[in-house]
Formats: sequence, structure tokens, C-alpha cells
Amino acid sequence: MLIIAFALNGLVNYGLITWVPSLFIRQYGWKAASIGSTYGLILMLAGSAGVLTGGWLASRKNRANWPIVISRWAMLAIFVLLLSFGASSTPVGTLVLLGLLAYLIGIPAALAPVAIFEITPNEMRGQFSALYLLGATLLGLGFGVTAIAAVKDYVLAREDGLGLAMTIVLALSALLAHYLLRLAERRVLSVA
Repeated sequence: MLIIAFALNGLVNYGLITWVPSLFIRQYGWKAASIGSTYGLILMLAGSAGVLTGGWLASRKNRANWPIVISRWAMLAIFVLLLSFGASSTPVGTLVLLGLLAYLIGIPAALAPVAIFEITPNEMRGQFSALYLLGATLLGLGFGVTAIAAVKDYVLAREDGLGLAMTIVLALSALLAHYLLRLAERRVLSVA
């Protein structure tokens, strides 16, 4: 459950990174260089702040499920923000949402190895790290990026449907990650 949940966080991250430039070019008429440098700066600052916050929050309590709890709430907040994402009609509003999303996505991204290591025996941590990275790559890059295009082209069948397709795929992924993290949290508490 943890590997899939954290891979879904990767799906949200990769989905945004892949499709935000196209969204700004199509919807707002931005040039690729403008959105590339602006979004890159947002990812660098907000994403880094999220990673640092995740680590700081996890160090506040010494409980095996604490990284899962923090990640679960971050995924719920990501879900709520993604519901607003497709409805945003201004570039400034969309950039503010992207900053908040980058910050929140950084929290579970930082805590994924911690959460997995907390429940994995020492001799199996390498294998579980590899499984997590494989899952994040296959689900995030392989499925997520393609799912957004498929929803836009085949489900919505609208030329202007990229923002809505991103909202549908990414919000559902965040909600599923939240649910799986809740199940994992219960499991960890029942074993502890």
C-alpha cells in the first residue's frame, strides 16, 4: 500500500511537470521559455521547502506511523487543491496553486523512504527502495502522463480540456493515495 500510495504522489508530480508547460502555452499563450523558467523557480523553491518541512515534521514525533500520517494529510490537501486547478482561469491563480502543490508534493516525496524504512527489516530495505522507485517511475511516468492525454483526447474529447484532464487524473490519484496511506497507517498501528 505504501509503495503504491507514494508512487501515486510521483504520478501527481510527474503529471504536473509534464503537462503544465503545455497548459500555459495553450491556455494562456505563454512562451515555453517563460513558463519553463517560472515553473522551474516554483519547483525549486516551493518543492524544496516541502521536502524540508516533511523532514522537520517527521522528526517531531518518534512514531513509526508518523511519516505516513503526515503524508496522508498532505495528499488530502493536494486533492483539494487539484479540484481548484482545472477551474483556475488566470495564470497568476494557476501559478499560486502550482506553488502550493509543489510544496505539498515535496512532503510525501521526502517521507516516502522514511515511511518505507520504518516498517521494512534492515536486510530488505534495498529491495523495497528499488520497488518504490520502480513503482513511482512506472506509475508516474508510464501511466500518469499518458492517462492525462488519454482522458483529454478520448474521454473529454475537447481541445481545451487539458486542465480538466489534469484535474481528473491527478485529483483521483491524490485521493487514492490518501486512502491507501490511511489503510497503511491502520496496518502499522495494528502491528505495532
